[in-house]
Amino acid sequence: MKRWVKWTVFAVAFAVILLFGIESVPISDRAIVIGLAVDREEDAYMVSAQILMASSGQDQSTSSGVVSVEYPTLSGALNEISKQTGMLVTLSHCNLVILGPSVLDGYAQKTLDYLSRNAYLSENALLVTSESSAREVLSAKGAYAQTTAFFMQQPLISDGQYQDIVYRTIKEYRADFSTFNGANRLPVVRPVPAEPPMESGGQGGGGEDPAYVFDLSQTAILIKEQYVFTANRTETAGLNYAEPEIQRGGLYLEGDAGEAIELYIAKGGCKREYDADALTATFDISLRIILKEIISPEGEVRPVATCSLSASEDQRLKQTIADSVLQIFNRAAEAGADVFELYEGFYADDPKGFPAKAGDYLTKARLNVNVELKYE
Repeated sequence: MKRWVKWTVFAVAFAVILLFGIESVPISDRAIVIGLAVDREEDAYMVSAQILMASSGQDQSTSSGVVSVEYPTLSGALNEISKQTGMLVTLSHCNLVILGPSVLDGYAQKTLDYLSRNAYLSENALLVTSESSAREVLSAKGAYAQTTAFFMQQPLISDGQYQDIVYRTIKEYRADFSTFNGANRLPVVRPVPAEPPMESGGQGGGGEDPAYVFDLSQTAILIKEQYVFTANRTETAGLNYAEPEIQRGGLYLEGDAGEAIELYIAKGGCKREYDADALTATFDISLRIILKEIISPEGEVRPVATCSLSASEDQRLKQTIADSVLQIFNRAAEAGADVFELYEGFYADDPKGFPAKAGDYLTKARLNVNVELKYE
């Protein structure tokens, strides 16, 4: 396109904007959703939104609240929230979605597809599930923050590559949903009662409502939209050890003489290799470890600068890491969930021959786990 044509088009577009203007909604008239919880109750959705409301006054203050609406459709539920609040609901700033157990059973993909396509919810929003209803979790009062959605997502953001916390976005969930087996994982949020923070003067935080912290150490394992089982902390760590990158993590080891040894994962990751003919996968895990603390059975704290792990302690630590990977692999394989996407790995190794002989590949597959530790 010639330059004069481009400038003409630009000038016309600019004139139209000046003539007709652009419709805008003041921020004080927007219901800014920062956390969304979705449940199913019989033939209706229960949609709960934690809304951040900005004041139009000079103080520029903000407040938040949770609004819940039951409606047969998601679009209708969002419209009802707009009616109740008298504001335009916007999900563009929503970074946390909680899917209740009732939604995971047949409605998760449909829910996420609608919210992403029609409600402008970012596919990078964090996705979690809950043991109880999602509404109850979103409505729980955080012990150290007024806004539950912000408080809940903080450990996911800061510890998202920690070795015992699963980090999942809507985009990642939908990608795994489309794999051959459809095995998926979601962190399970569990509110845990906590003492409220101390106020000035040494008194405990007041208020009649109980305060909570949120445990994220368990993981729901799914096949498509069918819940399979909940992985414990050790199995969750096994899932993360097999990821390409781990940025942080904590390890505990009992020493040869009964010492309590605490270690820290500074960085690490896993490389995978597949042999389709032998139906064997090999995971090579490499971790950089920092020795943090050693306490003898008598309670004596030993200076770590002068200590190192013995050969037997090093071997036990490697075995502990490998066992956690094998534990979640064996449990998931028995349940029919290909949590490590072995099908895709075998297919990449032999795209022509493997599909014809895949059969019940998951029950026949073998997993070898090698662990290398480097101490700093």
